Amino acid sequence: MTLFHLLKTALHRFSFFKSKKAVLLTVIYLVMYGVWFWSKDGIYPQLTVQRSGTILFVSFDGNLISKAQLPENFKFDSVHVANWWGELNSPYFVHESNLNKTEYELSKSANFTEHVTLHNPFSFRLVFRGDSVFSLYGNPYRHLNVGWEDADGILKNTTTERLQITLYNGLKWIAWLVLKAFPFISIVYLMFLALIIFEASRPVKTVREKIVLTKSIIIGALLLGALSFGISRYLMITYTDEVPHVPDAVSYIILSKMIASGKLTVPYSEIPQYLRTEHFNGFFQHWYDQHNSYFTKDYLLGHPLLLSLGNIFGIFELIPPLVGAACVILVTIHVFVITSSLFFASLSGVMFLISPFFQTQTIDFMSHNTAAFYLLLSFLPYTFKKKYLYLILGFSLGLLAQTRPLTFVPVLLIYFIYEIFELIQTRCLKDALKKLLYVMLGAILPFVVFIIYNKLSTGSVFATPYSNYSFVTPKIGFGSEYKLGYGMLQGFSNLVAFSLFFLKNYFLSFGLFFISVICLPFAQKYIKRIMIVIQLMIIGVIGVWFFYDGSWFMYGPRFIYESVPLFCMLYGAMLFTLFRTFARHTFFKVIACGEIFFLVFQLMLFEFQWFGLKTPEYRDMIFVPSTVKELKGFNFSDGRFKHLAEKDQKTKVFLMKDCGNWWCFSGAWLNTYPLEKSKHIFVDEPNVPFTMPPNSIIIDWNSL
Repeated sequence: MTLFHLLKTALHRFSFFKSKKAVLLTVIYLVMYGVWFWSKDGIYPQLTVQRSGTILFVSFDGNLISKAQLPENFKFDSVHVANWWGELNSPYFVHESNLNKTEYELSKSANFTEHVTLHNPFSFRLVFRGDSVFSLYGNPYRHLNVGWEDADGILKNTTTERLQITLYNGLKWIAWLVLKAFPFISIVYLMFLALIIFEASRPVKTVREKIVLTKSIIIGALLLGALSFGISRYLMITYTDEVPHVPDAVSYIILSKMIASGKLTVPYSEIPQYLRTEHFNGFFQHWYDQHNSYFTKDYLLGHPLLLSLGNIFGIFELIPPLVGAACVILVTIHVFVITSSLFFASLSGVMFLISPFFQTQTIDFMSHNTAAFYLLLSFLPYTFKKKYLYLILGFSLGLLAQTRPLTFVPVLLIYFIYEIFELIQTRCLKDALKKLLYVMLGAILPFVVFIIYNKLSTGSVFATPYSNYSFVTPKIGFGSEYKLGYGMLQGFSNLVAFSLFFLKNYFLSFGLFFISVICLPFAQKYIKRIMIVIQLMIIGVIGVWFFYDGSWFMYGPRFIYESVPLFCMLYGAMLFTLFRTFARHTFFKVIACGEIFFLVFQLMLFEFQWFGLKTPEYRDMIFVPSTVKELKGFNFSDGRFKHLAEKDQKTKVFLMKDCGNWWCFSGAWLNTYPLEKSKHIFVDEPNVPFTMPPNSIIIDWNSL
């Protein structure tokens, strides 16, 4: 058949403007193309260097970041500007920073203004030359800090401000980051469009099939869960000594042991008598807040409650891997119910369990793993479509709110919007009220526990334990100190690290997400609705942390970890839709199978990177391990105290000497509650004169 006859046949069978799918697909593509074209080169913010008399001012993207006082009659020659990558070492970004000009002559007069243009400045440094040499550095990525380096000490009254970025450049830089994979996405769009042209006359089944959890999917999900558990336990035993490596984790463990003993506080009466009353605060100051007659932990209960089960049943070290395995099972089950496909459900579970981000969260005792579990539980009524499951929704949301409160906010909001949308669609107020009743019933127990704990820890049922930390609530939202520009840079930093750490490959993180958007016109009605909910929830879980002042990475950008299982669920549904759509034509089916095989192959390569069998896609990102070997001594902590307690069975009181870091006191997590004279007790060495308790020694982390 000639090309002319082929085109004639296609036009005869297909009228573009009568195809809703083609129009919707093209609109989605054109919007994405417009944003990509706008942002494809990244940003070119300016550094403005201004001298006014003896005062030197420097601004970044229109915001003052620093000023310093110069000596009288100081003469400048030039300023040299450089972009550099610092800790970020990845082939996806290493060529994205360049300058057309690096040397700027500065006026020797008393006043001048010079504009320095940067390009995608992950980090920058200005080196001023003149009567003396000094420099100013700034890090719009990760650390978000500014500082002067003045070896000769000529500068006086130096001040620095937070790095801010304008809303325009902030949005553009984030769009540049997430749409770098757009040229690849274009190929998928053209394939969809070609399929519409040549296969438009074939009907597509849109009715959802009956949900049946077969023996195959149950066994498959359990096997994936068992594999996940095995990998996590191997990493814990081999690399992390089964001990916490983050100070927050120590606090969670302490509180969980208190809960397991039946208490939410530690009364003075339960402190052994040989620890003298006047030294109570000194012995326990690092991990507790002191009240009139008791000590308390100012952390929420959602995560410690789950850890406490491990204490009760004697499987404490197994809880993180077990929770991770449960998450893998839930992801697999969710995708199977959505797609009725064992293959794509299993692929989603595999994507999840081989993610380095997932594995690092299942080997420590942090709360993000638990939050992901509660989030996946809350999704059950939206996949199984059973009203009684809204009991689980209420219960799990109540626990999520007490685990990661900011993550809870967008999750609740999106569920609320979904229910309002469904009410408008069905116009069945009775069903909506029944769902609401189930949610409220499910939330009763977590709410009651919440207000009781509030009363015990703060003295008020309306004040959470976080209210005892005066630095927490001012960090939420934008104000005079924490501004939108800082939040944009912080969000950008999280997204850069996430794009590399989620599946250890930039294009698998954001490229697949936008392919899922292109797939929407071709998805079954039910799957399309679920995919949109998941897409919005991913954006919400990641986006809400733009509003929190703190991007502290630990095992990667941990605050947005809960998006990982959502991504894997979305990708399973997307790949199913892609295959199902392309399978209508043999040629396209072969292409779809090839793409899925390529994806699976790449995932295996990334797992090899993680286990050090292949060069990783990134290196040298602090607190973001590139291989499992970097888990050894992660965050400078290890199992020294645990090994000491196992080795020394005679000493009962270990006084931990301060060495200036959190891990010097971390042995407190080994304590049992109530504190018994017959068992090991780890306490701080007081910084005031005291009498040594009987059968005690002073231990120094650095000497162990």
